[in-house]
Formats: sequence, structure tokens, C-alpha cells
Amino acid sequence: MNSSGMTPYRIQRQTLACGLRVILLYRPGILRKFAIWSVPFGSLHRRLPAEFTRRDLPAGIAHFLEHQLFRQEDGSSVSDAFATLGVQDNAFTSYDMTGYHFRCSANFHQALRLLLQFTASPYFSEESVANEKEIITQELLMYRDMPEAVLDLNLRQALYGTDPAGEDIGGTPESIATITSDLLSSCQRAFYQPRQAVLTVVGDISLAEVSAICEEVYEGIIADPIPYAESFRLSAESVSPGSAGLPVHPVVQQQIPLPRPLFALGIKEENLAEDPWLLLQRQIESDFVVELICGKSADGYWDLYRRGLIDNTFTAFYHSLGNAAHLQISSECEDPGLLEENLTDLIFTRGRQSISDEAIQRLKRKRMGDYIVGFEDFEGVATSLASAEHLDLPFEELLRMVTLVDRPSLLRRYEELFRRQQMSTATLNRRD
Repeated sequence: MNSSGMTPYRIQRQTLACGLRVILLYRPGILRKFAIWSVPFGSLHRRLPAEFTRRDLPAGIAHFLEHQLFRQEDGSSVSDAFATLGVQDNAFTSYDMTGYHFRCSANFHQALRLLLQFTASPYFSEESVANEKEIITQELLMYRDMPEAVLDLNLRQALYGTDPAGEDIGGTPESIATITSDLLSSCQRAFYQPRQAVLTVVGDISLAEVSAICEEVYEGIIADPIPYAESFRLSAESVSPGSAGLPVHPVVQQQIPLPRPLFALGIKEENLAEDPWLLLQRQIESDFVVELICGKSADGYWDLYRRGLIDNTFTAFYHSLGNAAHLQISSECEDPGLLEENLTDLIFTRGRQSISDEAIQRLKRKRMGDYIVGFEDFEGVATSLASAEHLDLPFEELLRMVTLVDRPSLLRRYEELFRRQQMSTATLNRRD
């Protein structure tokens, strides 16, 4: 058990006998509470441990398992039970994590028991799996009618090809058609053990109270004796070759019905970084570089905006996928070719000029303020705490690492990231 350092509120941790790691962000005097139970299993994880006969997993199975866990044997949804308690629940699947969470202002103890019970005791049947396939297939087809989602997927496929980093988190209608109840059960056994999970709670409650509920629930659940105690971290075995090296397709274009063209430029990280500390350092430094060059406080952004090359749909961010990472810049525009020409000039020719000591110090102060204010977003800070814990990174180190950012480190990051040969573009053109 330990407490935090560079944070405005106390953070406590405890690892229980069952292996579950519990994190509490103590917020005295606040009525609302938030809890998230998470495991490091996401869309990039496509292999079962060696103890299983079938090891390869279809695209979208982590997302499918997340949906399926809400199904109960009597045909009801776990969400109905949460609603009876007056509690709002939800879940998500990302590239490297699945999380189940709830928020409430009352009935926290009952809601926490329910969260722990349904994630540990799933019900799978061929009938419920078949029904879920229909639901998720419709969800995937719906995204094909959303231009921003299509553009994002096209860019990732340009960068990563058929590698899991280039696929939709939900998979494809073809991949989910191969999912069975037995395969879901294997994934739940392999990746949903308490020793792989992290429970993060934010609110006015003691760590002892939270831990006691966890121990009470898990006491009656015998852990599956699969020798897989390590977090399912991305290793050499699980990283596909397509995650490193040059982009697979330099240019992807598609015509669909839409009012204005959409354009995206991506720059793929050339070298993988498996060390969690290096991943965090890259993320922080890359965020700084992107914000300084084309963030909404940068001269480059306003030059593009005033000239009508971009509009308020413009986004620029560094996206880390665990075993891969890339810079992504996108916007609606009238002339994708002209926007590409001006963006490449901004980032490759004029980019270094934006990385000044004065701008860095200004952005540092903003980042520190964002860090403090972020503690008021219970869902956001709890998810960040969980994500850091899965990587064995102390969340409290984030602010310290921001303070270490300087111009030499950002110029090195700029040279590493901004390489023309690592660039791909995706364009959605108007179809008349």
C-alpha cells in the first residue's frame, strides 16, 4: 500500500491476495463516485497463451467479449440491474484495454459487488452469441456510413495494412462470424483473471472498504489455474511485423457522398518502443511537438485557417496504439491536394521554427493546469490511472516528466517522428 507524490489528491494502492490491484483516488466530501474494472486485453491482442489449443484470435473478439459479458442467463442485461440501483454503467474496448465502469451518488457498495460479479462469472450460449453477432454487424455497417470513421480507418490501413493496428476495433462482419461461445470462454479465462485486472475507484470512500468488498466477492471464485500471471503486455510474439517499418500504402483515396472532401495525413512511428517509460516519454514529447507546430495556439494553425484551407473540424494528435504509433492530422477542406502541400510545408520545412523555449514554457504551464483540472473528470482520471497501472507506470510520474521537457528533447523527437518516407495520406472525395 502506498500514497502519491505529485498529485493534488491522495492516491492509494493495494494488491489483494487474489492478485487484483486496487487503486483509490480519495476525494473527501464529494458525493459522486466512479469505479472502473479493467484488463489489458484489447483489439491488438490476437493470440491466446500456449496453454490453449487454439491460439489465433479473430479481429474484434475483445470488443465482442465486452458486449457479451452484459448478457445474463435469464436473457436480461446487467445494465438493468445497475439501473435498478440508480447507477449508470458502461464499458469500452480500446486497442490495448477493456474497461467496465459505473458512476453513482448512492448504492456504491451494491454496484461494486455487481461489477465484480458479472466480470468474473460470464454466461455464454450459442444463441446469445448469434444475437450479438447481428447487433455488432449492424454497428460495424453503421460506421461505414460515417465519413470521419471511414477516413480514420482508411488512414490506419494505409499506415499498417492488414496488421491489427490497421483494423477496426470491432473487427469485420467476416471476422466476428467466426466467434464462438467456446472461444469467448477461452478469452475470458485467459485475460479476465483477477491477477490481470485493475480496479480503480474515485470518491469519498476508504481503500479498506473497497478492498473488503473485493475480497468478499472473490473469496467464492476460484481463480482458473492458467499460468499466465503476467499482464498481457505487447511482446515480440504479439507484435505483428506490419506495426514497424514503412507505411503499407502511401496514398488511399475513396469517393463517397459527402458535402466536402475529408483529408488526413499520417506519419508512422518508424521504430517500436516496448519499454513503458520510453512509450510515456514519446507520448509526452510528441504531444508537445504536435501542439507547438499545428495546435490551435500555433501560428501554423491560424495561417491555414485564415487562408480557408482548414475549418473547425481540424484535429492533430499523436496516437499510441501500444505496439504502434502515428501522428494524425485531418480536416474537412475544399482542396485536399492544396491542403497536403501546405501541411507538408508546415511540418517538414517550418516545423522546427515553432519549437521555441518561450512556446515550450507556455505549453508546460498549460499542461500542468490541464493535469490538475483533469482530476475533476472522474472517468478520465480513473481510466488514466488504470492504463498506467497496466503498464507498471506510476501515474504520479506524469507531471514530473512534463516538467523535464525542454527544447533539445523536443527537437530530437521532431527529427525522429517527422520523416517523409513514413507519411501516408487518406482522402475522401465527393461523389457526385
